[in-house]
Amino acid sequence: FMFNTLNSIASLVAGRQVELAERMVENLSDFLRAGLALDPAADIPLSREIELQSLYLAIEAVRFPDRLRVAIDVPPAFESVAVPSLIIQPLVENAVRHAVA
Repeated sequence: FMFNTLNSIASLVAGRQVELAERMVENLSDFLRAGLALDPAADIPLSREIELQSLYLAIEAVRFPDRLRVAIDVPPAFESVAVPSLIIQPLVENAVRHAVA
């Protein structure tokens, strides 16, 4: 993920797509910062988990603009449910890897 993202950013910069590259760097930075700040033993609200996965998906959407469409539909009643941090990450990553890439 990291190397693919950095290569994508380099390609955007080389192609003078500065705004997309900047957005991708910001999303990557936010995603990594949030991941490092999480306590792996602590649960987080599902709404926060969805926010983190949305950052990841925003990065992947730049890499696959014609093949990735994202729709997130979480009932409001579930947004406060506590889940292990980054529990959805492997599912999202595999969905992108096997269905999009």
